Amino acid sequence: FFLRQDITYDVRLEPDGRAWANAAATIINQAPVGAPAGYVFGPYEGLRIDGRTLEPGEDRTWTQFYCAAGCGLVRATEDGADTILESHRENGHAVYAGFIEVKPSQRRRVALSLTLPRAWEGDAASGSYRVRVQGQSTLATRANVTIRAPEGMAIAWTSVPMSVQGGVATWQGPLEGTRDFEVRFQRGFFGRAWARVWSFLSKPVIQL
Repeated sequence: FFLRQDITYDVRLEPDGRAWANAAATIINQAPVGAPAGYVFGPYEGLRIDGRTLEPGEDRTWTQFYCAAGCGLVRATEDGADTILESHRENGHAVYAGFIEVKPSQRRRVALSLTLPRAWEGDAASGSYRVRVQGQSTLATRANVTIRAPEGMAIAWTSVPMSVQGGVATWQGPLEGTRDFEVRFQRGFFGRAWARVWSFLSKPVIQL
């Protein structure tokens, strides 16, 4: 009841199909400091973490980050300091997980730097990228999503209303359940024409 969550996802698409992304979750604990021990704020009898008892209102959450198949974790930090997350797989997705402890009236930010060898569909002239951001029904969540098109391309279409400036599309707002984002991007007319001519000329005429 006292927890809030802010999610940010910022992805940069590369011309060769790869992507680099920074994903972060900030868990905000709005439980009051100095709350009396009891049923609402805990701590619960017999529960000890690394030999200590949680204080009233302190939260300990098992947190999981899901990424597409083939996704790799480059670095993980908690409040700016390097941290170690467990690596798992679930239904074909890469999963990075660990416990986060947040004291009353404080917040914790866990950030991941991720890489994906093949992230978007298309060619040198145009393409599309899709991402699903999953909220949590029991936790009030706000999200901020930024998608950066490959260099030299501009955003031409988005599946949901997004703020678009050239090759960058952004969305922010409350996240209820699942939200799917798709963006389509392309070069200018002459850039598209030249990219497709070059692609045609680069194909072998005779295969031995």
